[in-house]
Parts: sequence; structure tokens; C-alpha cells
Amino acid sequence: MKKVIVVGSHGTGKTVLSKRLIEECEKEFPGKKIKMLDGLANEAKKKGYKLNIFESQSQAIKAQLVVLRLYLNAMRLRDADIIIVPDNLCRQFAYSRYNMMPEEFTDLLHDLVKDELKDALILYLPIEFALPWDRHPSDTFHKQIDEMLIELLEELQVDFITVKGDVEARTKRAMEAIREFCKS
Repeated sequence: MKKVIVVGSHGTGKTVLSKRLIEECEKEFPGKKIKMLDGLANEAKKKGYKLNIFESQSQAIKAQLVVLRLYLNAMRLRDADIIIVPDNLCRQFAYSRYNMMPEEFTDLLHDLVKDELKDALILYLPIEFALPWDRHPSDTFHKQIDEMLIELLEELQVDFITVKGDVEARTKRAMEAIREFCKS
């Protein structure tokens, strides 16, 4: 299975790009099973968990564990040739650091992220536009999560490709990278 991990802060277009990449990959690689792992955050929200701002550390840990369990279950069930993952553990790690979770917990997430990124193509989507719908009270939060994601990728010394522009430009650049990645 080839994994394409799409990393970025909330609202940077990870899901929109991933849906476009599914369409393009289906055309580019006929006969291959191509799937997207998405919706984990929404699934956790349906279960009543807040994911960005927490009233207590206990609540934050429970929310993170729900997302982690959903993620691990979903990854086990995937029987795809190419899987595109916009809802990944990188962002959960950044949230856990932002919310100053216990070191043991962030260390565990750090190790899981390292495993997740191993042998994967990593596409990073920077913050390029305002989020008029963002319900978070602070623009600072968005930027801090973005900075933490970059720090994480650099700390793990993984190669990543920054994908910028409108949806068309991002799709074109990402597909170039996926073609190369699938040759290996």
C-alpha cells in the first residue's frame, strides 16, 4: 500500500485536495484500489468530544484517545493500493502539544506519527488564506498548530512537499509527486 499523508492545520484544504486526488488517481491508475481515510475528527465530534479547546486535561486526553482509536481501526481496515490520509496523527500530535498534554502521551503520539510517516509521501499544505468560518477564538491557534506541524516534520527529518496555490495548482503539484512516488 502506498500512503499519501496530507498535513496542514485545520481549514487549509486537506480534505478538498484529497477528494480531488482520489478522482485524479482513479483516472491515472485504473484498476488500482484508491481510498481516503477521513472523517475521524467528525466521528469523534459525533461522540461528543471537543477536539481543539478543552476544559480539562482529562477531557483532552479522552478526545485524543477516541481519535487515535478510530484512526488505528481505520488503518487496519484499509485494503487499498493507494490510501490518501488528510485526517492523520500529525495534527493530533500538534493539538496534544498545544494543550500541554502529559509528556508520556505526547511521546506515544510522537512515536505513532513517526511510524505513520515511514515510507509515505507527505504533502504539506500551508496556511494561505483567511478562515472566515473558523470557530476558534484566536488566529494565533491556527498559526501555532501550523508551526508545530512544520517543527514535527523537521524534527523527524522526513521529506515533505509543500503544495501551494488554488485547488487546481495544488492538485497538479500533488499529482506530479504521487506519480513519482508510485514509481518507486
